[in-house]
Amino acid sequence: MTTSILFDKKKALQIIDETIIQSQTSEFARHLRKAGARALELILAPRLIVEYRSWLTDEAERNCTKTFAATLYNMMMHPPSPGKVILGIDPGFKEGMI
Repeated sequence: MTTSILFDKKKALQIIDETIIQSQTSEFARHLRKAGARALELILAPRLIVEYRSWLTDEAERNCTKTFAATLYNMMMHPPSPGKVILGIDPGFKEGMI
């Protein structure tokens, strides 16, 4: 499964530039701008994808648990079929626990 995030790269780079570069006239501004772009590409974007996938997985597990609980509750509260013999065996009885 692949996950990707669509975002405005120009806006992200602008925010990075405003955060990192304190003086646009500095001789290092060009190098800082390139470093920010590279960090966005190699570190920030992949990390955002990992965080988003983690959040999606957690959300799916929560919803799965809720669905399972609701289904189990409905199954357990459903009356047995009329005329059918229902048998339940206690696993503790088999092992000698009383």
